[in-house]
Amino acid sequence: MIAYIDASVSGVSGDMLLSALIDCGARLEIISDICRVVENLLNCKIKVKFYEVKRKGIKAKKLDIISDSKFNIEDIPRILDEVEKSVEFDREFVENVFKTILDAEKAVHGEAHLHELSNVDTIIDVVGFSSLIKDLNIEKVLCSKIEVGRGIVKTSHGFLSSPAFITAEILKKFKIPFRARINAEASTPTGVAILANIARFDEIETSRIIDIGYGAGEKDFVEAPNVLRIFLLESEMKSEYISILETNLDDVTGELIGNLIDVLYREGALDVQVIQALTKKSRPSFIIKVICNLSMEEKLSKILIKESGTLGVRIFRAEKRHVAERKILKRKIKIKNREFEVRYKISVENDVKHYKPEFDDIKKIAEELKLPFKDVYREAIKRF
Repeated sequence: MIAYIDASVSGVSGDMLLSALIDCGARLEIISDICRVVENLLNCKIKVKFYEVKRKGIKAKKLDIISDSKFNIEDIPRILDEVEKSVEFDREFVENVFKTILDAEKAVHGEAHLHELSNVDTIIDVVGFSSLIKDLNIEKVLCSKIEVGRGIVKTSHGFLSSPAFITAEILKKFKIPFRARINAEASTPTGVAILANIARFDEIETSRIIDIGYGAGEKDFVEAPNVLRIFLLESEMKSEYISILETNLDDVTGELIGNLIDVLYREGALDVQVIQALTKKSRPSFIIKVICNLSMEEKLSKILIKESGTLGVRIFRAEKRHVAERKILKRKIKIKNREFEVRYKISVENDVKHYKPEFDDIKKIAEELKLPFKDVYREAIKRF
């Protein structure tokens, strides 16, 4: 399922995202469970309210996380450790969101400190968003341009212009498209940091609308209803956005390239290709292409530079690929009166199923039985 987030009119905040997701059918109890864990850890009281409001005549849902309690950066790991015991969420995503916020804080203040974002609702917003996304089985998030607002806002540092300094740093780092038409702070650093780490800022895809959630913000704007919309969409064919990292190497050995491939796969690359080429002065060289998720760009680029000594890495973003629906199925098969478990990769396209046994499993059985790989592979296909 795809989520398209329309933040083009009134911006985005953590509570608006949660409100809209719950309005789409995600379970409010997940937020209550997260709040209970945080209450116990920080010895505080948190009140959760979910109700309907109107913003300029538009009905929307409003989630309030009410608490005066705060948390420190050092509290984040233990809070996540405890929440993981009762609620499913993507820990890497949550940690990346807080890293984004702290990096922006450091860029503005010279130190990594949460300031206004140290209220407990910040961690509930981030963990809650990840949990609700999983609850709705959302596989991909698209987003419009973000309305950030303009004018002067009051902060703990005095009066500042909008967008807030932290928000502006995040917009700059992730190259997020935005507009500024509302005469107020329309988007919060937390909301923008969440979208920066999960969303592809692109037009809505041709799809069937399954549901629409409406999440209300705190303020009443003069210019527009303060409502964020989330469309749940069903795509005719599953697609995803990936990054392609590319570099040229002309002074390396085959052993170095072999090790580089192993390291890249181990660290999260989806695919690695090595292409022979000729560069300037007719020197033989290799083009290394790495396909990865958007979130892995920086990490794998650093590995390419560190392991190969290359002076630069080209990054191609917004490469959209269509992928068939896929899953892994485990089956027990018997070969030479011995039973083995084999994983089969199943893909479905236009109601036609394709399957093939996992290479590593077949290789392991072939080595164990001292049989040719092709014979074991043929048996695995036959016994599926």
